[in-house]
Amino acid sequence: MDDREKALRSASPAPADTEDAEQAVLELRARKLGLAAPYEAKVALLNWHITHEVGFGRFQWALTALAAFGWFVDNAWFQCVYVATPQVQLELDVAYIGWASLALYAGLIVGTFGWGIVSDIVGRRVCFNSTLLISSVFGLAAGGANNYVTFCALLACTGLGVGGNIPVDSALYLEFIPGPHQFMLTLLSMFWSLGTLFVALIGWGFIAAYSCTDQPCTRANNMGWRYVFFATGAIVFAMWIVRFFVYRIPESPKYLIARGRDAEAVAVVHYMAEQNGRACTLTLEKLRTAAGESVGDLKSSSGPDAVSPSFGKFDLEHVRALFATWKVATNTVLLILIWGLIGAASPLYNAFIIVFISEKGAEVGQSSIYTTYRQYAITSTVGIPAAILAAGLVELPHSGRKGAMALSTALTGVFLFLFTTSRNSEGILGWNCALSLTQDIMYGVLYAYTPESYPAPQRGTGYAFSMTFNRIMGVVILLIGRFIPLTPTKPVYVSASLFLVTSVCMLLLPIETKGRASV
Repeated sequence: MDDREKALRSASPAPADTEDAEQAVLELRARKLGLAAPYEAKVALLNWHITHEVGFGRFQWALTALAAFGWFVDNAWFQCVYVATPQVQLELDVAYIGWASLALYAGLIVGTFGWGIVSDIVGRRVCFNSTLLISSVFGLAAGGANNYVTFCALLACTGLGVGGNIPVDSALYLEFIPGPHQFMLTLLSMFWSLGTLFVALIGWGFIAAYSCTDQPCTRANNMGWRYVFFATGAIVFAMWIVRFFVYRIPESPKYLIARGRDAEAVAVVHYMAEQNGRACTLTLEKLRTAAGESVGDLKSSSGPDAVSPSFGKFDLEHVRALFATWKVATNTVLLILIWGLIGAASPLYNAFIIVFISEKGAEVGQSSIYTTYRQYAITSTVGIPAAILAAGLVELPHSGRKGAMALSTALTGVFLFLFTTSRNSEGILGWNCALSLTQDIMYGVLYAYTPESYPAPQRGTGYAFSMTFNRIMGVVILLIGRFIPLTPTKPVYVSASLFLVTSVCMLLLPIETKGRASV
């Protein structure tokens, strides 16, 4: 036993407690994540107190509701663009409507990369309280756009805010909850599906009732898509008000430890315990003693160097930390590849699905705006139980995160192939419901696995790299669709193949996060 482990044994109040915390340090080192020893010791002790003393109570339930807003908004604005663009094209007489999606993706690329990295520099809280405001203001403005250039520019600005929702919110949420409750991060994907359902329902109502079907198509007789943007923007703005004024979340304790702000981290843990009506025995002395530091040693207890080099500003240390060991490097590369493949596959499916349903409906004499959006709304509801299934699958002994991801992704590819065989509205609806189920399980687990696989000091940066590549591939696919004529069926075939390849990559990930508290 080295000096730091002996110090850890003396840091906790009871022998059983110290043995648990010491074992957590040893297990953390066995994971070979390339972390500095002081951070390993501190975060292991922090995790022990959060799990055994703070628990999952009132504070975590409030945080769950607030974090759920990010999942809701992330998908809601995507769906707004998907459901609105056919009517925007008619009204504004646009030759290629795909520039709208490209503009949103451009904003998402900058937003995802920027917010992810900034959250590692200035903290999670500032970002958490900013992204909803930005997306709501510009999303509302996009609904009032009078020309296509303005519409696309405002969508890009909306994307700046939307891009930070999942990277920031998942990191913040994960760093506050006990290890045994990390499956809740997967369950949050229910609200991603609710975002889809919300837009599908208001699109069904507004666009079916307030849309033109042919020329002349003017603002006066085509207000449906604008109402969709106004309604979504108003809901997102209300969510921001709740986050910023009603229940304010403190800074992440693991981020604070990563920045050497130990006293603030201890205060946050005590605040969490107080909110839950429980007592916490963590002290600043215990935290620093666990890392072999003195309470009065300012040099070792403040600044980013207390944990890992140069985490106070963005430099190459943020990137090098993602490749600190062979296991971490392999996991990082595979995660970026997985997100990229999904970034290519999902736009191919989502961008053509309404067109595909509409054309197939026309073949069987059932095509109409009403029928198209009714089908879309029904399939959106399937994502809600999908989140519950995902949360159960990730905890199964022989499944875990990797198994649940790989299975749901492979089934998504298979169901996409079968979807193209639909010859009537019932077949379209059935296969589309199956697709919604498996695709939402896939996203739910992937959105949880990604932040779990990165330690707090570089969690935002790692997520930023993965999701930025996802957004870039979405742009590439949309550009291919712009210059290469495609029928609605061909993109679905390509999308199915990409999902199958992605499932294999998921099985190759060397890190399984099931049963391990985040660090």
